[in-house]
Amino acid sequence: MSTYASALNLDAAVNGLLSLHESADEPFTLTSFPWIKLTKNDFVDPFNKRDPSGPLFDFIMETKIAMRNSYGLLVNSFYELEPSFVDYWNCEYKPKAFFIGPLCLNRSPKMEPVLHQEYCKCIQWLDQKLRQERPVLYVAFGSQA
Repeated sequence: MSTYASALNLDAAVNGLLSLHESADEPFTLTSFPWIKLTKNDFVDPFNKRDPSGPLFDFIMETKIAMRNSYGLLVNSFYELEPSFVDYWNCEYKPKAFFIGPLCLNRSPKMEPVLHQEYCKCIQWLDQKLRQERPVLYVAFGSQA
């Protein structure tokens, strides 16, 4: 999530802005960013509900607790891209965000032939499950560590 999105979510949560409005379409102004207007529809379920709950909510809350106990947060961005939101985050929230970006791949890394064969087998297996209308559980361990 970008610093912009993180700062907007934080401001709305800290100031209880989502619980103040009944209508999902009613625009409201963010306390720390008065030039930005949002609606409840701009937030994903369950965070747009008066009393959010459920597995996604629980997971995000656990992640936030772990994040607050961390020394820092590495962000794939740079200060000049979103200075107001970086300043807000680093003044109002912990851990401090360290901006190390932009990190991007100029081109996709070339796969070793053996890895490419394994990749193709995985894709074939996934395609087979799709044709059979069988569910597949995807678990990724990567972006948050």
